[in-house]
Amino acid sequence: MLPAAGFSLVVGLFLLPALWFYLDGLGQQQSDKLGQALVTQLADQVRQPLLHNDTISLQFVVNDLVRNTDAVLHAAVYNTEDKLQVQGASKQYREGNRASVYAHQITLENSTAGQARLTIDSATIKSDLLVLFWSTLYAWLLLSSILCIGLHFVGRRISKRLVRIISGLPTHSKSIGNDEISNDEIGQLEANIKPLLIKPLLTKPESCVNDDEEILSLTLTIRCENIERLQAQLSQENYRRLLTNFDAVTDCAAKLYDAARLAGSQHCIHLRFYSNGNISNALLRAISSYLAITEILKASAPRAGAELRLCGALGETGTQTSETRFSQDHQQELALQKLVKTTALADSWQLLIQASLLDDAAHKSVFNCEPLPNAADQMLFMSLATEQQTTLTGQLTYLHSLLPELAAPSSGNHTRPSEAAS
Repeated sequence: MLPAAGFSLVVGLFLLPALWFYLDGLGQQQSDKLGQALVTQLADQVRQPLLHNDTISLQFVVNDLVRNTDAVLHAAVYNTEDKLQVQGASKQYREGNRASVYAHQITLENSTAGQARLTIDSATIKSDLLVLFWSTLYAWLLLSSILCIGLHFVGRRISKRLVRIISGLPTHSKSIGNDEISNDEIGQLEANIKPLLIKPLLTKPESCVNDDEEILSLTLTIRCENIERLQAQLSQENYRRLLTNFDAVTDCAAKLYDAARLAGSQHCIHLRFYSNGNISNALLRAISSYLAITEILKASAPRAGAELRLCGALGETGTQTSETRFSQDHQQELALQKLVKTTALADSWQLLIQASLLDDAAHKSVFNCEPLPNAADQMLFMSLATEQQTTLTGQLTYLHSLLPELAAPSSGNHTRPSEAAS
């Protein structure tokens, strides 16, 4: 509201004085035109009476002009010796008003017979223009008041909506510097959303990414290792409830990290992450989604009474090219089958990453990996960097707020998949 009110005030402060000076100049122009026209008319009317030295007619013409024209304060006729011949009854002149004197020569047969003079009150002519100025001023004040009142109510409605949105988000004000937090609702919303944002890992400047680049895709395959044993041990209701919670966690994580869930196979689920030109952003989103799913399921295990033991594999599933849809589907099917086989190399809670996806110079600042001894083309994910771990903690808090039926996150540091496996 304040910027709009300030803009209205600045417009008024600049335009109203400009309008005042414009109308004042316009009024002076009209005064000059009227004065020249009247004094010329007076000179024409008194030419014949002045030739015949008819003082009575001269006096009548001058008095009639002063009496019937509001703007004329005084009128007079002078002879060739610049002596007063006749003059009209002068009107009262209000102090502070500007008066302008106009003169015109009275000629008779190419000779000067005298001079006609008029005094015009400029304020009388400008009065109509001042009505326009004051009307504009009152209209500006009225519209500015309506604008401020309207913006006040709109601002209150927006503020209430922002408060409702903020109330559904986890509070992370302590993890952000005081200089970055504003006291208004937008500042609080920014402070709560900032920890939930994925900070992309850029392997090349964004300016190098063209719009016509191929769309790359990664697939995260998560295997449920003990699903058959749980199906045999649990009752049908508890087994269904366990899988329902698993689906809910997976779907929430897919929405948060912008992933598409594909059809599962062989006790595995598949989440696909797309990226335009830069694969690193999809890589970070996929790793964060796997950690979020495993952490939430481990935290909810005591309440559920059973624990799904998961492991994962992350790899590239190709690009969207001009090939036929059948060819693309076939390539992706082969890539999914390879990922399902790769998950067999991982222990519980471990995540394997295709080695060709990692750039040593870039990924080490975001997460740590180690080579897998029994598979040279795979890397074992170990842990996130401190900043990314802090971001993941905020994202976990947000996901728990969307899943109130699950157990709340445990306090302290979250267990890393590699540590849990060991």
